[in-house]
Order: sequence, then structure tokens, then C-alpha cells
Amino acid sequence: MQDWLKKYADFSGRANRAELGIIIGLSAIIMAIGNYLDVMNGPREVLAARMGKIELLSFIIVLLPILSVGFRRLHDSNRSGLWLLLFYVPYLMWLSTENNPQGELFANGAVLIGAIALGIYLLMPGDKEENRFGPPPTPIVDTIA
Repeated sequence: MQDWLKKYADFSGRANRAELGIIIGLSAIIMAIGNYLDVMNGPREVLAARMGKIELLSFIIVLLPILSVGFRRLHDSNRSGLWLLLFYVPYLMWLSTENNPQGELFANGAVLIGAIALGIYLLMPGDKEENRFGPPPTPIVDTIA
């Protein structure tokens, strides 16, 4: 089994950019399918977090692997995984501003700024040597064979 698949709930250690790309790509596909299935079932019934039933279930399925790889990816550049809060705190703020246009505008800006900052951190090259979170991750190409 692939190393990145075994670590879907592992918050320790380090992850490279390829592992992040695989998890984010698979999660986006799963979420898109969930959204599509919600829309295909007729009028979309928003259940929670501005999502329909199937989309929310998809989100719950992919949340743990996304958080896990995000933590490990930040560890690769010697940062705490808590930097993920740059995105998730404004996102929770956005969820709470439904039906409040002024609050929603502010929250949208905060989500955008947090997403850009977090994206920069996640895409930066990792440390080439061992850091406080462990040795450098094994390249994905080496684990495919």
C-alpha cells in the first residue's frame, strides 16, 4: 500500500508537496462528486456548513486526510501544523455569517487572505535535512515501484 495512503490520519512526521497534491486532488474529486450528486437529487437541501447531505458526507470523509497531510506538510518546512488555522478560523467565521452581507464580505476577505498565506506555506520547499519533526519525507516516486 502506498505510504501516503497509510498516513491518512497521521499528524506526525513530514509530507512532501507531491503527497499534498495527491490528497488535495483526490479530496477535490470526492467533494465534486458529492456536490454533483446533491444537485442531481432535485432541490438541494442544505444540511450544515452550507452543504447538502451527500456533499457534507464527502467533506467528513476527506477532512481527516486533508488536515493530516496539511500538518505534515507544514512540518516539512519546520512549522507547526497549527498554521492551518490561517484558513480554518476564517472559514468558520464565514460559516457563521450566513444571511449577514456585511459580515460575509469581511469573512470572504479573511478566508481569501488566509488561504493565500497558507497556500504559500504549504507550497514552499521543505527542509532538506532532518528537522524537529523528523527526517525528510520519502519521495512519492520511490514508493510507487
